[in-house]
Amino acid sequence: MVLVNDIVVFAFTPLLCLALRERGLNPRPYLLALAGSANAGSTASLSGNPQNIVIGKLANLDFFNHVLIAAVPAFAGLGFVFAVTTLAWGKPLRNSVPISQDMLHVGIHPWLTTKSFYRDHRVDRADGAAQR
Repeated sequence: MVLVNDIVVFAFTPLLCLALRERGLNPRPYLLALAGSANAGSTASLSGNPQNIVIGKLANLDFFNHVLIAAVPAFAGLGFVFAVTTLAWGKPLRNSVPISQDMLHVGIHPWLTTKSFYRDHRVDRADGAAQR
């Protein structure tokens, strides 16, 4: 599954902030690393960002060929984000608090879980009917 970089940042920011607040950690290096890595990593996928879709269309690239071409710049970008984050916040990141068992507890909301499965099932059925 491949997601657009904006959606990755939008979806993971609240989860990351919640986890960082639970641990009492400074969110800045983690949020900047999330934003930077989502943008750098999105270059490897044809659907990673809207610009890649245009590039793929104009260059007549299929998904696999785009990945072959864009993998090196994407990994270079990810390495750059890692290096900058490590250089800027290396010591505080190495001295972070270890995770306790209490922090690993995940609550499940039964109504939302049931509703999500029901909604997903309805979408699958609708797609199947539309394809016939």
